[in-house]
Amino acid sequence: MCYIKLMEKFHNFIWQQSEKSDAKREKKFKIFKFDNCKVIKNIRYGTKKDYNLFDYYYPINYTKPLPIIINLHGGGYVSGKKELNRLISEFWASKGFCVICPNYTLVKKEKFPEPILDVFKLFNYITTNFSRNKFDLNNIFLAGNSAGAHIGSLAVCILNSKTLQQKYKVKSTIKIKACAFSSGIFHLINFYNITPLSDAYKNLIIGENYKNNPLSNYFSAIDLVNEKFPPCFCVSELGDISLGHTKKFCKTLKSLKVDVKLELTNGSHCFNVTNPTTKKSKKVNEAIIDFFKIQMFNTKNKEKKVGNIMKNDDFCK
Repeated sequence: MCYIKLMEKFHNFIWQQSEKSDAKREKKFKIFKFDNCKVIKNIRYGTKKDYNLFDYYYPINYTKPLPIIINLHGGGYVSGKKELNRLISEFWASKGFCVICPNYTLVKKEKFPEPILDVFKLFNYITTNFSRNKFDLNNIFLAGNSAGAHIGSLAVCILNSKTLQQKYKVKSTIKIKACAFSSGIFHLINFYNITPLSDAYKNLIIGENYKNNPLSNYFSAIDLVNEKFPPCFCVSELGDISLGHTKKFCKTLKSLKVDVKLELTNGSHCFNVTNPTTKKSKKVNEAIIDFFKIQMFNTKNKEKKVGNIMKNDDFCK
């Protein structure tokens, strides 16, 4: 037990360093901006003061309802914030998408699965408040990097299972057309192969009594996917901690005959999110947009398209 406590302190130290690194990155790219898009900041989707907020990115001019990308930041469940995904959100918005980038509860405030419950609040906010004459609600996509990939993939698994919705006590009518995950962690319980590290991390994320948590068998997307999972584009880096997770996740999806694309490349963890200005990152992020557009064209949209140019504060009914 003392060793586990020591490892928890080690993990906390790592995430503190990660927060410092994120702050430097945010400062470095503060003056950089992708053209042809605007943002509305800090829209509230729930009651939690700092966590239940999202930023909304959209192209400057458009004449038809916008498809939506929900973009979940990473940070190991302990750190991270919506602003860290600003540049990739701007990039996707400049390509003709509405990009919703939310905060969610970090486990230093409340333990897992609180982030999942927040995502369902966001799902229901979108389906309740977003107008069909401004948004293409038949084409909603979900993206996430690192921990955000796990949260997003698990949320989709829950959407696809009435049993899981009952266990998590959530419900939503949202339909996710396709997903894109970068450097994803898809197995929360077996995050590390080294037992003391794994136990320490689970204590940190889920709580000291994680073994007695009634949901502990339902935290890992890789164990819960079924044939209803939407088409998925996965990105991972050779040598990255996410590589084994991503390969196994994609293999599982393929075995279920789910349309899946795996992009393996040399690079740092979440490279296409942390620095989307590089040529390599732009290529990957363009490929994700192309993948989403293919899914849009594969399914005939029966909704009537009503032309409209949105004002900065006019996105709800």
